[in-house]
Amino acid sequence: MGKNIIISLYCSYRFECRICISPQQQEKTDAISWNWAADIEKHLESIQFTEHIYESPEDKTLHIYNLQMENTGQYMCSLGESLTAPYFLTIITLSDNEVIEVSKYVKFI
Repeated sequence: MGKNIIISLYCSYRFECRICISPQQQEKTDAISWNWAADIEKHLESIQFTEHIYESPEDKTLHIYNLQMENTGQYMCSLGESLTAPYFLTIITLSDNEVIEVSKYVKFI
């Protein structure tokens, strides 16, 4: 089951690569890759790392800083044929009053 994430514009988020790997694959974690698609119906593409998007070399966690509307989409990590459940990231812009109203119904991260 995927994870839905709703977060405000200009914030940051950290995606954990929760992939189940065998003991033999433990040494191959350098081969973990992150992919994304702006639309669920589109093909996943490799993430292009920038000053705002990077992968932690220690644990392969994906960090995105200063989130922009174009960061909305589906994110997954993989190792060979193994894939994680997707993260569905939605970037929103809200006024203070809208945040108070929406927060009654949605958990913000």
